[in-house]
Amino acid sequence: MKYARRADLPRQLRAILIPELCEMDIVTILQYINVGPVAVDREAIEAALHSLSPNRREAIMGHFSEPFVEQGRAEGAASALVRLLEHRFGPVPSDLRQRIFASDVTTIETWLDRALQAPELLRVFEPES
Repeated sequence: MKYARRADLPRQLRAILIPELCEMDIVTILQYINVGPVAVDREAIEAALHSLSPNRREAIMGHFSEPFVEQGRAEGAASALVRLLEHRFGPVPSDLRQRIFASDVTTIETWLDRALQAPELLRVFEPES
């Protein structure tokens, strides 16, 4: 990663992202560059990725979209849970709503399952015993 701190990093991306690297190596390099001290704009990254085959480019870009997909799943599950809770128990307090929207998908799905049969709102969020 000798280029990571160089001002000409955007122009050197094609040299860094050589086609012989595996997808995970390229993803690791791009993640490192993304948090590095030299700003690289989207166009420079796209131009460098364009030198790769379309299938490899798509696979690499898929690694970067995963967090957004997971975030979308969590937001959708949180919305569904709040809707179910409001239907069953009335308005959801704002602190509980914030807790729901700050949680991961697995936790929200656990609460969704509990919400189907819980006799009262707070029982949905009790720790498992």
